[in-house]
Amino acid sequence: APDVYCKGSDYADAREDLTGKISDEEVAIRSVGGRIHFTDEITFSSTQLLNTHFDVFPDEAQSFLKDFRTKYTARDIVSRLQGLKGMRVLVIGDAIIDEYHYCSPLGKSPKEILIPAKYLYQETFAGGILAVANHIAGFCDKVDMITCLGLQNTYENFILEHLKPNVSAKFFYRPNAPTIVKRRFVEVDILRKMFEVYLMDGTSLPDSVNQQVQRYLSSSVGDYDLVVAGDYGHGFLGSEIIRLLCQGAKFLAVNAQTNSANIGFNLITKYPRADYICVDEPEIRLATHDNISQVESLLTGVTRQLDCHQAVVTRGHRGSLVYDERNGFLAIPVFSREVVDRVGAGDAYLSITSPCVAAGFPAELVGFIGNTVGALKIRIVGNKSSVEPVPLFKYINTLLK
Repeated sequence: APDVYCKGSDYADAREDLTGKISDEEVAIRSVGGRIHFTDEITFSSTQLLNTHFDVFPDEAQSFLKDFRTKYTARDIVSRLQGLKGMRVLVIGDAIIDEYHYCSPLGKSPKEILIPAKYLYQETFAGGILAVANHIAGFCDKVDMITCLGLQNTYENFILEHLKPNVSAKFFYRPNAPTIVKRRFVEVDILRKMFEVYLMDGTSLPDSVNQQVQRYLSSSVGDYDLVVAGDYGHGFLGSEIIRLLCQGAKFLAVNAQTNSANIGFNLITKYPRADYICVDEPEIRLATHDNISQVESLLTGVTRQLDCHQAVVTRGHRGSLVYDERNGFLAIPVFSREVVDRVGAGDAYLSITSPCVAAGFPAELVGFIGNTVGALKIRIVGNKSSVEPVPLFKYINTLLK
């Protein structure tokens, strides 16, 4: 065992350790008779040097961060995020099993107009509302989840194994249908998606199941500080359940997703009320049947219709547009040019910004946190892992050095 365990002076104050591990390390070294020693040298932060002297961020981000650093410190933001732990959260929506089947394309078939591919291997992830619950559970200690599984192939054991320990699941079951599976065939070298198959029913819930969900919600929805609806438009969240959410939730955050199975039919405007909405630009344009006007005017109209005071429109490589009733609009740029996989980025943004909005964070801080989350999530393949607090805290520290 070592007699002396040396750490740099930047670890001397345990409050500055974003990992929260320096105290554990000190206990460990003392338990074997050693001691910890902090050096007292001149420190040069590689992060700060890179941020100052090299163009590591897009130009828009450089300009935004220069101003943002005058208003917020990393310690302040991390402290606010750590303060979300006590929030009680309910998430509700479609459970989705994401399968990635990795392939290597072969030559063109001589008899057909298609490109065959050689199957290599497969990964399976907990997606949809399962991913939303896992993202939130890193920041809030109490997360309950309501979803529906198919009795033909429930995936229930897989789901329970892939939910975080502090996520409590309430399952309802649809007969004569599978749990939703989205099977993507992916070119292995550059992760480009080649083909996709949905295994799903997609129709409205049977009346008996719908009534079970309604009875459960009626007695519980008002117990939570925050309700997050991840509406993927696959039949679970029907009009009666939506009505109960809108009437009973103390704070309701919603995304009504547009995907290839529901395009044009799953609009945010089917919700009569929300406290916070998070949608992408095509979703707000479909909701308003307007492909020409400025996004700001479209979002203003939708928020008035929903009596919604805060909203975000995510815009891919153009960042996000944050709105609140008091301060109007603010554009937040992207903080990373590196993209591995965009699947699940919107879910991560909704998940981690929803408790921030419910806790009263300023709109520009919500947008900053959301885009930071997005920058981390697009580096993760599918829903292989969640956006976790420590990497997020470290990236915030990197951005604000």
